[in-house]
Amino acid sequence: NSSSPEVIIFPYSTDIQYAYNAHKTAYGCRGTNSSGSKLAPFFSTSTHDLKDRLPSSKWSNAVYSLQGHKISSSWENLWDGNIDMSLHEAEVIYDNESSITRGLWTGTKSDGTFSGDNCRDWSSDRSSDNGTWGSFLAKDNSTWTDNGNYSCNTNKYFLCFMYN
Repeated sequence: NSSSPEVIIFPYSTDIQYAYNAHKTAYGCRGTNSSGSKLAPFFSTSTHDLKDRLPSSKWSNAVYSLQGHKISSSWENLWDGNIDMSLHEAEVIYDNESSITRGLWTGTKSDGTFSGDNCRDWSSDRSSDNGTWGSFLAKDNSTWTDNGNYSCNTNKYFLCFMYN
């Protein structure tokens, strides 16, 4: 139902990406889609905390996958240390093997703020630089957004979200 206020998390692409490809995600996940929903990238930069990419007036909106699985009762509750359903269970990514091993680039601490590690603001593909990543399998702890740091020359998924 497009009239109910909600947030939907979805993959930018079904392909894994090196960290420096974030500029494509940022470009592809910005603006308004044909149904009038606003789009935004699901990661932090040095100037934008992920949690603040959604206007605070919409923080009470429930969060779903494209398939309609409820990930969290609200955007605000995404940052309380656990979520209602893992991104894997919610079918955010279809490739089971990749979802288990690859994870998603976030650059985000468990509280939704910039972690300080995002592959030089998503511009580096060097093994000597790191980015914070999340696990598709986690739901009972904050590793779904902050599973530690990984080398920037690694492929992981980028996610977007949309809201009305």
